Amino acid sequence: MKNKLTCILISVLMFLSVMPLSAFATDDSAIVVTDANGNLLGSFDMLADAVSVACENENSKLTLQKDIVTNAPQDITYGKFTIDLNGKSIVNESTDIFEQDGFEIDRDAELTVMDSIGGGMIYADQYCIINDGVFKLNGGTIKGGFTGIAGGNNAVCEINGGTVELPSTGWSAALYVYGTFIINDGIINGQITNNGSLIINGGTMSFVYNARNTVSVVVNGGTFTSADTFYNCDGGYVVNGGVYPNGIAIKNTPYNEEYYFGEYSIGMILGDGCACFDKNGKRIAIDDNTAKIDGYVKVDKCIKNLDERAVLSETEFEFSGEANKPGLVVDGNPLVEGTDYTVRYNNNINTGTATATFTAIENGYYTGKTTKKFTINPKTIDAVWSETEFTYDGNPHTVTAFYTDVNGNEVEAVISNNTATQIGQYTATASVVDGNYKLNPSTATMRYEIKPDTSAIDNLTVDNVTSDDKAAIEAVKAIIDDNTDEQTKAEYKAITDKCDQLLKAISDSQNSVEAIGIELESFDEERITIFQEDEIQAIKAKIDALLADGNMGETEKATLNGYKAHTDKLIEIINTPAEYISLRMVYFIWDCLCWKFNSIITFFTI
Repeated sequence: MKNKLTCILISVLMFLSVMPLSAFATDDSAIVVTDANGNLLGSFDMLADAVSVACENENSKLTLQKDIVTNAPQDITYGKFTIDLNGKSIVNESTDIFEQDGFEIDRDAELTVMDSIGGGMIYADQYCIINDGVFKLNGGTIKGGFTGIAGGNNAVCEINGGTVELPSTGWSAALYVYGTFIINDGIINGQITNNGSLIINGGTMSFVYNARNTVSVVVNGGTFTSADTFYNCDGGYVVNGGVYPNGIAIKNTPYNEEYYFGEYSIGMILGDGCACFDKNGKRIAIDDNTAKIDGYVKVDKCIKNLDERAVLSETEFEFSGEANKPGLVVDGNPLVEGTDYTVRYNNNINTGTATATFTAIENGYYTGKTTKKFTINPKTIDAVWSETEFTYDGNPHTVTAFYTDVNGNEVEAVISNNTATQIGQYTATASVVDGNYKLNPSTATMRYEIKPDTSAIDNLTVDNVTSDDKAAIEAVKAIIDDNTDEQTKAEYKAITDKCDQLLKAISDSQNSVEAIGIELESFDEERITIFQEDEIQAIKAKIDALLADGNMGETEKATLNGYKAHTDKLIEIINTPAEYISLRMVYFIWDCLCWKFNSIITFFTI
């Protein structure tokens, strides 16, 4: 029992040793900090204490358990860790204007903010996030009274989700860009003031303010909700994409003569190959004076030459008798004839190689001209054959075939080796003249046969054949023997074998009749005696049996009936009236004497 308890205790200790320490975090703590493997580093009520531990542990995570209230900015001087708002808030309630920032990230530090539950927020009355290092927003809300996120000259800020809120207006900004800002997703509620390098790949925002001299804005995507989208640009803007549901505009609003760089148009900031399109994908014409476009606008790249990315919607067709008209597809999206391009087709009906020349419509989404080739293959059709079995009659027999064209007409095919006279099996081959069709290989050839006429023996067996059928059987066999070569004769051996069996049955029947005749020849009407009556009765019984046999023909039956009449006559003689008895007795006595004499001679001889 003691050993068993020891084993249980050791098992429990082993389980506890591998269990993450975070499982033992108290419910009363405001913050827990775990290492990169999820092990608990500590539970805290003060944010500064939790941040200090997180900075010391690379890739650790600070998870809020309660809402946090601070009275001073949190300075992150080094380290790399993540704050999970976990649906909770961090609010700086300081009334000192110099203490009203949220987080200050130094050059050697990196902070990532996420929100695993949703609804979490960081709020400060001045700058919510001041970043001189690396800051990433993946979730939650960053809300500043004056600025949501401000970046230093060497800072890197990456927004992958969440929301940046700016409740006030005026010169305040949701994002104050120095250094490098990259926006991939998320929502920016408030202006983006740019004095650095701003790259916008996605997300939803209102407008960008200021891009001058050495600073730049590159817009590759995203949605801009304000009709006045870009302010004060002097060539620092490059727009390669984006959606502008309320229109797009450039506003030049000089602060004073020193900061005014002249008028710029939308065309001047579009990236190479880019253009503006309406909601139907039609290109919006702009020139150097166009500073505003009302309504839905999408910026996207034109294709300067359709041949670079455009492919045919289909490259192979089967002949149908009608014109084949493939369209164009770019990056999986079909283009629309009449909207995106005009097209001219050549040789696009009959089998062969066809061409289509596409020309982009002026002011459309695409530009350039390209010629594409496509193939029209013959239509596969089935040959429908006529009768393929014939009965030999000494005359030639011919097979034919036809196919149905695309218009429903029956067209006769060209057939080779399609006529034969002699008995045998043959193979005919069909072909078509029209190159727009090709025969299905399974129907292009056909076996046909000229058979001997076997109707005379079809219902005959060795049990019902008679000599009356002999001539017809011999005729069937003769047709095969006389009208086939040795190879073909072998193919019909089953028929000739049957003929031989039937003829043998007839011969056997005729031999049986002949045997009866031979037996009857041994009886002499003048010397017949009563001792031979039993033999004659036995022969008569054989005759009756043969007459009952279905194999007897009319000739055999007539012969047998003659034999039967003869046996009746012999029996009648044996049973003749008294006037013939004396003569028969004389023969009888004589026979007896002959028998006796022969017996005595035999006795003495022995």
